[in-house]
Amino acid sequence: MKRTIGLISHSLIKYNKDISNRPINKDKAHEIYDHLSELAAKLQASFYLIPKWIRKSNWLTSVFGFPSQKNILEASQQIQSLASGLYAHPDETRIYEEIAYRKRNICRCLDIFMPEVNE
Repeated sequence: MKRTIGLISHSLIKYNKDISNRPINKDKAHEIYDHLSELAAKLQASFYLIPKWIRKSNWLTSVFGFPSQKNILEASQQIQSLASGLYAHPDETRIYEEIAYRKRNICRCLDIFMPEVNE
């Protein structure tokens, strides 16, 4: 799971310019959408590979240092929403606010530090 969280962090940095700036090339949008959707699925799948008795206890966060089940599921939903937002109309101002909101939530849920997001 830590590897998946690392991949998510890397992808947010790698695609930051493309996600944040509009308009976006349609081919690039498909590439980013597929990549982020795959990462959201990997995050949930890696969580459910952990035995249930560990997931339900405090061991997940206190001993292993993983995010809680609630945070993992919320981050996965935010990643998928961020990917879907690539197809939103680029002239709407609220799109930029939603992108920033989703990136902040992903970073908060997975305990990822990104200077431009966490400030």
